[in-house]
Amino acid sequence: MPLVAQDSVTKERIDITRFANPKEKLVGRHLVCPACNTNLGIVAGNLKVNHFRHKVTCSSDSSFETHPETAQHLQAKEYLADELRADLNELGDSQEQVKVELEVRLKEVRRQADILITYPFGSRIAHEIQLFPTNPKELEARTDDYLRAGIDTVWWFGERNNTAENNNWSKERFGCIYYIGFGEIEVDGKAAITLSLDNG
Repeated sequence: MPLVAQDSVTKERIDITRFANPKEKLVGRHLVCPACNTNLGIVAGNLKVNHFRHKVTCSSDSSFETHPETAQHLQAKEYLADELRADLNELGDSQEQVKVELEVRLKEVRRQADILITYPFGSRIAHEIQLFPTNPKELEARTDDYLRAGIDTVWWFGERNNTAENNNWSKERFGCIYYIGFGEIEVDGKAAITLSLDNG
């Protein structure tokens, strides 16, 4: 369930989270998957997370490491990207100077970053949301992959990945833990999301 498509004519990356009514705003655009170049459709509605859907099975390069994503993961990516953009604007960094992009495929690490921030001077930070169980060994390997490519990493833990083992790893590695939580209260048909930091 990708959140980013590419216009096959202009080659522009299309982030569906930037449109209140994507079916209306993107009508007539020929949208394809940035990974496999096959046609994408739009899934949108009040009770769904707006996203693109392959009309046929994605045949992208299987050497890229990607993971299946839930509706919560998609919603978390959209929410976090918006929060990061807002924080950068408050700091005076205009969106023209600093790019906050969803689902960026990074050839040098054969991975797709959930969110990638790119600064004008070339510095990059990958924000990764981890909701499914993993372990410090896997987190360490993925972090090291990014570092070898000169990309810093911020891990956001939530749901079943918010474990004592992973939290201890994050505190030892980064000196803090970033949490992403999902409330029971719904806003516009979506679970309320909270972001928090533990730097104790």
